Amino acid sequence: MHEVPPQNIATWGMILLLDIVGLILVYQTGNNDPRIQWGWFIAALCIFVAIITTSNTFEWGKIEALSFVFCVVSIYIWMKYDAKFGLWPYMIALYISFTPQVKDYWVSPQPETWWLWAGTIAGCLCAIYGAKKRDFGNIFIPTAVIPLNAIILGIVLL
Repeated sequence: MHEVPPQNIATWGMILLLDIVGLILVYQTGNNDPRIQWGWFIAALCIFVAIITTSNTFEWGKIEALSFVFCVVSIYIWMKYDAKFGLWPYMIALYISFTPQVKDYWVSPQPETWWLWAGTIAGCLCAIYGAKKRDFGNIFIPTAVIPLNAIILGIVLL
């Protein structure tokens, strides 16, 4: 068993914010049944609540700031142009926001979490396969997060 690094309230707050924005964006693109995004939102909310009740680590750094900027850009593009275009900077923000998690897993791999990352990949594949419509709004997010989860899965299994 590896030592788990302390969790940062700011990082998980950013991930929760991104899950909320992602949920809204997929609804706006016409996906009226975004089950995987609801699952991610609920999971991030639970993790965030657990962290704010057990941790006093709040470090707003360059990663959180950059992720926040891309999140704001995605909202601006969604409001000004179209939610589908807003998904691109949203996904950049999501990848940036997970950088601290990837770093933590690199330092302390936690192989016992393999099932979480493999299960997320499987859930994404099910979301893609089971989409009522195979259009951008329904499959972009599950497709785009598979590489991120595969990277983390690879790290924890090393």
